[in-house]
Amino acid sequence: MDWEKPWKKEFNIILDELSQLYSGKIVDPADSKTDSFRVADKDYFIYRSFHGSLNGIEFVIEINELPLSGRQILDGDDNTEYLRIHLRIPTKYKIFITQEKWGHKLQKVLRLDKEFQTGNEEFDKKFYLKPNSEKDKGLLKDSSIQAAINAVDSFAEFKLSSNGIYWSNMITKKNQLNIEIISNTIQSLIRMSEMVKGGK
Repeated sequence: MDWEKPWKKEFNIILDELSQLYSGKIVDPADSKTDSFRVADKDYFIYRSFHGSLNGIEFVIEINELPLSGRQILDGDDNTEYLRIHLRIPTKYKIFITQEKWGHKLQKVLRLDKEFQTGNEEFDKKFYLKPNSEKDKGLLKDSSIQAAINAVDSFAEFKLSSNGIYWSNMITKKNQLNIEIISNTIQSLIRMSEMVKGGK
């Protein structure tokens, strides 16, 4: 295990498998003469990534020490890393979703946060929803989009924006770096993109 890139070996296997399944290329940070970047006195090491396409939709798969929001979910130097997928397809929405955690529930009980509710109790208990507009709220109330979100493999953070669809999940064990899980997630996100694509 490489202390700078603890999932390097497993992810390199995934990258090779992705390049056999999808058209695209593996991008190596060594080609840009940098394999790390510095934020707030901490070095973040960059893995190789896969830039591919499926059904005409471009996507990027990478590992990063930061989730989509750019903040650490866990504190400390614990080598927490995230598998991230970005579909480069503009959407008409601006929505941020995470799994509902005890901290979200506590904030709501203490009335520190008012989260949007879709009216689907099971869905609302599972996800913490942050839509940006009435249009976004309308989308989240749609049962077909709820089913599409449920169909995506578990995630730490999920975002729809004018820049595309973003998905990330904290890597805690090797079996998460599984080509079948990653491929299913890509395909689920691409099916969802049909429902949300379009400009502002």
